[in-house]
Amino acid sequence: MIRQHNAVEARDLLRHSPQKAARLWLQVLESAIANAEHNDGFTAESLLVDRAEATRGTYLRRYLPSPRGRALPLQKPTAHLNIYLKPVS
Repeated sequence: MIRQHNAVEARDLLRHSPQKAARLWLQVLESAIANAEHNDGFTAESLLVDRAEATRGTYLRRYLPSPRGRALPLQKPTAHLNIYLKPVS
């Protein structure tokens, strides 16, 4: 949804999207913009979302209570969200 958009436009798209994942992507995008502004001296208007990818992370291993005093394993998956910005040429 946000690939190949200006960083400011992508931020507006994510702010007005009703999905829960949009809030998480918005946090990652704002962090990437802040890093580019602080570390490399770019402005938000001069950045383009090159790639946005979600990869599999580790599993949180938990136990689920079960009848007769047993416990069943429960794996909660996590994800890594990555956004790559590039300057507009």
